[in-house]
Amino acid sequence: MPSSVLLGRSVGGLSGRKLTFRPQLFWQEVLPEHAVAANLQFECDFESGKNFARQPPSDPDETIPADGTYALSVARCVSDDKVPSPADAALATRALREAAAVADDDTVLRHLLSSCYCPRSALGPALSECASRDNAA
Repeated sequence: MPSSVLLGRSVGGLSGRKLTFRPQLFWQEVLPEHAVAANLQFECDFESGKNFARQPPSDPDETIPADGTYALSVARCVSDDKVPSPADAALATRALREAAAVADDDTVLRHLLSSCYCPRSALGPALSECASRDNAA
């Protein structure tokens, strides 16, 4: 996931606020815009400087690919009752809209959908942004 798409770009202008990281069973890049719980597994790639986190699997030797079928199946919006707060919903909506405006492919959007608590209502502004900029991500 090219995090540079969002790096340095506002995800809503809510200063000091971060997107709550939605853990999965596969490793996901932790963006600077994420707030991450301490009970996850963490890994740092010292070459790239990127941080990764995942929900600890029941089998420590289990490896779920970040680009596999399972990962694609969880890259979706969550029901409103799963979103931690209205502020999270607003930030996720703005992050998706921002990513939709600049992304060249669906990788960034897919990452946000799997790593954030994006409510269904967040899709409308993102799709409108894609359409207004002729961006076919």
